[in-house]
Amino acid sequence: MSWQQFKSQYLVRFWAPLPAVIAAGILSTYYFGMTGTFWAVTGEFTRWGGHLLQAFGLHPEQWGYFKVIGLEGTPLQRIDGRMIIGMFAGCVAAALWANNIKLRRPQHSIRIVQALLGGIIAGFGARLAMGCNLAAFFTGIPQFSLHAWFFALATAAGSYFGAKFTLLPLFRIPIKLQKVQAAAPLTQKPEQARRRFRLGMVIFCLSIAWSLWTLFDAPKLGIAMLFGIGFGLLIERAQICFTSAFRDLWITGRTHMGESDHYRHGGQRHRYFQLRAARRCA
Repeated sequence: MSWQQFKSQYLVRFWAPLPAVIAAGILSTYYFGMTGTFWAVTGEFTRWGGHLLQAFGLHPEQWGYFKVIGLEGTPLQRIDGRMIIGMFAGCVAAALWANNIKLRRPQHSIRIVQALLGGIIAGFGARLAMGCNLAAFFTGIPQFSLHAWFFALATAAGSYFGAKFTLLPLFRIPIKLQKVQAAAPLTQKPEQARRRFRLGMVIFCLSIAWSLWTLFDAPKLGIAMLFGIGFGLLIERAQICFTSAFRDLWITGRTHMGESDHYRHGGQRHRYFQLRAARRCA
């Protein structure tokens, strides 16, 4: 296989969801075994919000919630913080490789309102559930956590009503039709694509180098960042979104992501048992 074939097949085209989700499950299992914590993001985002409040002179570290999840250190000094930085690097690098990155403004302001309201609701719900669809679903079910099953059932019901709600005429965007003589082919600017691919490689290599350098001083932080890069690549290239596994069922009838998650749960449960048994023996 030539470099151009490899680049087109694995770095530019989207990946199939089934092997990507299974790979994410395997990675998250070993992430748990090597760092002692599970793959999660919203808890760390909450800590970032706590740091922001501290910058404005407030003292969230005295609040009951932050006493539970902890607010010590900085994102660079926490496993979750380093992992998320790695995820950002992996996602951005993968998007640049495929020339699939662009600042876009929604065609209608109603999409901005939907994003703001949806984000607030999702963030609030993630804190009530002590995790988003990663900690409270993706990594929760393989560990046989009862709360994860309740979370999954509630997500299925909530996504159903949410999908039906967003299909109401209130949220429909007016479509402007334009008469054309012929369909315009989709084109890319070759030089722009090459520049972005090189930039993606620079970001990827620098993030790997930073992770390896961190390994010498703080092994768990370096490992967490390497895993984060892998998570980011998988999420961006395969367009993984676990809530979409439910949403697609209600809107389009697609089951690709749901089936992928089903197979991933089976393999991940087995590996969690192996890791826990190894920890007990140690």
